[in-house]
Amino acid sequence: MPFAVEVLEEDRLVRARWYGASDSNEARAAVAVIKSQVGTHPVEGVLLDLREARYTLTPDQASDVGSEFAKFMGRRRLAFVTTAPAYEHVLRLMARGAQPHVDVDIFRDEPTAIEWLHSPDID
Repeated sequence: MPFAVEVLEEDRLVRARWYGASDSNEARAAVAVIKSQVGTHPVEGVLLDLREARYTLTPDQASDVGSEFAKFMGRRRLAFVTTAPAYEHVLRLMARGAQPHVDVDIFRDEPTAIEWLHSPDID
């Protein structure tokens, strides 16, 4: 699975774009790259653009990938972007794996996700 990770310094975000097919090992490798960027830059959130990705994760694998995010996200938010309703179930399982430690949500477009990433916490 090819993926690209970039730091949007002005937005204080890490944006990762995943392309093509993915399995759990590739997803974990991508999460490790995201983790290194989160650890070395002052960011407030992570945006995962999965609109061009195809993943074949079991429910347990999806939850495990989500729990990897919980290990390093701290109080940062995590936004998934997808336009494929069929993949929302997998993303919800990933989100559950990261929660309650990480505030996670799923969006259909990047501008809405970025707006949410910058919105204040409502605790």
